[in-house]
Amino acid sequence: KLQFFVRALVLLNAVGIAAFVGCILAVVFSVIGWGYKTNKYVGRTFNYLTTYMLGTKFVADDPNGYLEKTTPAVICVNHQASLDMAAVGCVFPTESVILAKKELIYAPILGQYTYLAKNIFINRSNRNSAWETMAEVGRLLVQSKLRLFMFPEGTRSRQNNNEMLSFKKGAFHVAIQAQIPVVPVVVATYSEAYSSKFKRFGGGVIPVKVLPPISTVGMTLDDVDALMKQTREVMVNSLQKMSMKPTSSETKKTN
Repeated sequence: KLQFFVRALVLLNAVGIAAFVGCILAVVFSVIGWGYKTNKYVGRTFNYLTTYMLGTKFVADDPNGYLEKTTPAVICVNHQASLDMAAVGCVFPTESVILAKKELIYAPILGQYTYLAKNIFINRSNRNSAWETMAEVGRLLVQSKLRLFMFPEGTRSRQNNNEMLSFKKGAFHVAIQAQIPVVPVVVATYSEAYSSKFKRFGGGVIPVKVLPPISTVGMTLDDVDALMKQTREVMVNSLQKMSMKPTSSETKKTN
């Protein structure tokens, strides 16, 4: 348990360092017209920090270059635990934004970075405001040719059985309203490396697989449920075929 809390503190420091770097980059990039490129560099920074400070490495698997080729797009990622930020960081393409809950803006350093990097905040407690934000987001993605990262499960699953929670409809409303593709991204189950429930925090190599884009051209809002089901099915099928590789030291502990 002591190891868990020590490593969790190191992770918190890594978040702070990456967010601080992000604040500086966001200001500089805004001046030179690179405002929407900030997340990519901050994501890579955070993934680098978790790799070398914690031995937890997320590795992108996108041999066809779907993320860089597909824009605008809604990118759907499965949501497991606190390390998801590093997982997303290893695949962030240029010209990308994230959708964050409004409360995040008050988080020291992290909130300021999220705001300065032109990410999008949503008030989930106000349903009408949330839907209005989603409609505006779709227009922004098309006009600025951006990619939006979302966690369709809506909350952390903390799963250890290669499953996902039910999906929320927001990401699929945005994609259909804007007539832009959905790009599924699957992070392998990493509960062997990190679990707040069991106070486990080790190292390992965790693949992050990018699946082929799903077109929404010609779809209407009547197709939201079908698109959501299709996306979840391909993501779960891929997740069940993936696995992380523990470090040699972690393997010895379990033997």
